[in-house]
Amino acid sequence: MQAAVQVFIVASPPQEQVAASLHEPVDQHPKYNEKMLEFLGEQLAQVESLPPEGVTQSSVEEFQTTVQKGERLIAMHKGPFSLRTFYMSTDVKDCVSDISDILCDIVKEWQRDDTVAVKKEVPAEHFETDKEASSKMLKYIISGDVPSGEVLPQHWKGMKREHEE
Repeated sequence: MQAAVQVFIVASPPQEQVAASLHEPVDQHPKYNEKMLEFLGEQLAQVESLPPEGVTQSSVEEFQTTVQKGERLIAMHKGPFSLRTFYMSTDVKDCVSDISDILCDIVKEWQRDDTVAVKKEVPAEHFETDKEASSKMLKYIISGDVPSGEVLPQHWKGMKREHEE
């Protein structure tokens, strides 16, 4: 299972920026890639109370590291918006799938798969929804383009201000 621990965060900001963003006031919901991160949050919620009884210390450490990576990915999407730390939908899909795959393996290893139903893959419709929304969001933030006939999500205006600062 060690080979599966290849979870990565693309466009990783400097450590001090990560630490600062984790301690700044954040929105309740991710600002973008919302559906995939909602899915990840549901995955994490399912496993958060798993008792690691009778399992190896390395398995517990792998579990804790994986959960922390998921929580960090969600937190980074709630913090201030910056194009420097922007996560493309394809990268988030890969990260969420990798995290989910590891959690699924751990649930099976711990013989808890009869009570916890962790899914290995991000639902395709979540990815497509987030990819389309991210494209529109970036066009608005970078050039001010508003898709005709559409109402902008209120938080995009704040993200545009954060980008311009």
